[in-house]
Formats: sequence, C-alpha cells, structure tokens
Amino acid sequence: MMITTNNFLKMKATILIFFSAFFASAVFGQSQNHYDYYVKQAKKLYLEKQFLKSAQSYSQAFSSNGNLGRVDHRYSAACSWSMVPERDSAFYQLAKCVKAGFDEYFKVASDTTFSSLENDPRWEVLLGQVKNNREVSDKQSYAKIKNPDMAFIDSLKEIYDDDQLPRFQIDKIQRKYGVESVELRAHFNEMKKKDSINISKITVLFSKYGCPKSERIGEKGMHTIFLVIQHAKLATQEKFLPYLKAAAANGDIRLSSLAILEDRIAIRKGKKQLYGSQLIFDPEKAKYYVLPIRNPEKIDEMRKSVGLQPMNEYVSAWGLTWSISQYKKDLSNAKMASMKFMPPQ
Repeated sequence: MMITTNNFLKMKATILIFFSAFFASAVFGQSQNHYDYYVKQAKKLYLEKQFLKSAQSYSQAFSSNGNLGRVDHRYSAACSWSMVPERDSAFYQLAKCVKAGFDEYFKVASDTTFSSLENDPRWEVLLGQVKNNREVSDKQSYAKIKNPDMAFIDSLKEIYDDDQLPRFQIDKIQRKYGVESVELRAHFNEMKKKDSINISKITVLFSKYGCPKSERIGEKGMHTIFLVIQHAKLATQEKFLPYLKAAAANGDIRLSSLAILEDRIAIRKGKKQLYGSQLIFDPEKAKYYVLPIRNPEKIDEMRKSVGLQPMNEYVSAWGLTWSISQYKKDLSNAKMASMKFMPPQ
C-alpha cells in the first residue's frame, strides 16, 4: 500500500497517542506503587508507635500521588499527627476528610487518638462539620430509596445510634479506667441492656411492617438491622439468620456482613469460624488472638469470596500480624476458656 503524506501524518499521530497513553499508564502505575508502599510503611510505623515517621510516610504517599489520598488514609494520617502531637497537620488531614464527605461522627468524636486536639477551638467546629456531613449523606441515601418507608427509617435511625455510640466509647473508657475497671464493666452492662431493647424494637418493627428490604429502608437501614442482630443473643441470631441469608442473596445486605454473623454464631456454638472475623482478648497479656478457623491455609480465599479484606490487613487493627504458624502456636498455648470475646463493633 502506498503511504501518502496524509496517511503518514495519521500514523504518526496514532503512534504518538499510543505512546502518550502508555507513558501515562506507566507513570500512574509507578505512582500507585509508591503510594501503596508508603501507606504500608506508615501503618507499620504507627503500630511500632513511631508516630512522627508514620505521619511523614503518609505525607510521602499523598505527595507521590499528586497530593491525592483515600479518606481512610487521610484519617489515619491525622491520627499519626495527633499522636506526635502536631495539631495543625492533624487538623489539615481531618479537614481533607471532611471535604471528601467523611460522616462517621461517632468514630471521630470517640477516637482517643485525638485527645491532643480536644482542647483546640477547631475541634468542635470539625465535629459540627462531620455531623453536618452525616445529615447530608442520610438525606442523599433516602433520596435513592425506591419506596421509602419513613416511619420505619426514623425508628431505625435511633436504633442505629443506640447500637453504635456505646461501642465507639469503649476505647475511651478502657484507656481512662483500665481493662478490668468497674467503669468498663458497667459500660458493657449498659450496652447489653440497649442491645436487648434494640432487638425488641426490631422484632416489633418486623411484626408491624413485615420483612424489610433495601428498596424500603435503604442500605443503612438494612445495615442497622444486621448490626442489631449481630449484637444479639445466640438464639436471636439463629432466629434471624434465614432472613439475613435471603437478604444477602437478594443484595439487600452485604455478603461480608452475613459472613461475620456466621462466624460469630459458629464460635458461640463451639465450632470453628470460616472467615477469621472473631477475636478474643487476653487481659493478662493485653493481646488479641484470632479464634479457631476451619481452614487457616485458605483464609484469604474465603474472605475474598465474600468481599472481606485480606487477613493481615484485618488483624492489623488490633496490633497483630497474620501468620499461620503464629496463629497455630497461639491457639495451642492460649487458654481460650478464660479469655473474653472481643467487644462487638
């Protein structure tokens, strides 16, 4: 085929576009690799209590990615800066979270890592902004519901707060008074009372309105029902399990939520869990342990199948590094009967 000047220019332009796209893709890949590396380092350094280095590593991650970062990573960076303590940098990262729509009011308001910020006038302003984000996100989620049942939804909003707020307060009470304190035991007792009241309310709502679906109460409403059942007694969990299985099959709740509940039921019945979501706390060693798993060698495959994060990422929240050999060693040495279940979150 004869290549005319016009055809040659077209070929040249096509080649240029191809190499430009390839170069951009390669640069993005390198940027992502750098970002992931620095975030991983930051998490490791935080667990080692090297808070300044952790905060600096998060900054390197954001810098390597054009000053862009995931909201959860910005939040973690704020935690690191607060623990230094370096207030301005902590507030800067939290402001980024707020601007991105962060709306987890109970989480930030109860987070003990921000103790160094609480006497700063900016703290109450920030909490107000997070609360406002929560109200906005609630309205947006309601607008997406096909056939909203506002009476049901309004009831669930109060139930959600009663379920979640006490759980976010655990760490603050524990740090202030201690793991074996009277205050913490009293808090757990009060939490159990609220859990009992919440499951009674859910049962009444089921009787009054029938089995709820996400098209009526939205994703948050369905998640609230899951949380209440997750925190109920074993008999109640087993009673509602068929409903939650059907809801997961229909896409009304997440498969990951169902998996966590199935793990909890299995452990409570003296069986091994499938997804490794259940831990216990040893007050003598001040350490968490993973409860027995049916197939630890394939745990990440099982977790991935239901949308759960890899085991090592999951247990890092409790200061652990996942290792099958260490897990088996802990399992053989730990006195499971004398340990306490990790407070349900």
